[in-house]
Amino acid sequence: VKRCYCHQLYGKEQKWGCRWFQMWAENTRRAQEAKCSLVVITKEDKSLGNSQKGEVAFLENSGYKYEAVTVRDFVDSFLKEARSGEE
Repeated sequence: VKRCYCHQLYGKEQKWGCRWFQMWAENTRRAQEAKCSLVVITKEDKSLGNSQKGEVAFLENSGYKYEAVTVRDFVDSFLKEARSGEE
């Protein structure tokens, strides 16, 4: 029996983890097939949360290219784009 990714991330199965990760991975595969840009949002110090570590491992193991940006840079970029649309 194959263990879920929760074992790698949290040391044991988590009730929220397996189904959520399956859905996330499928959506990520679809985005990749649609040639979408994949973005990983990091903390200010560029570190990742536990679940994000698993997500990034999935991206790298799948050979998917992604851009990592800090949450501050992401928000600044989002707000700049939103404001430019108001003009």
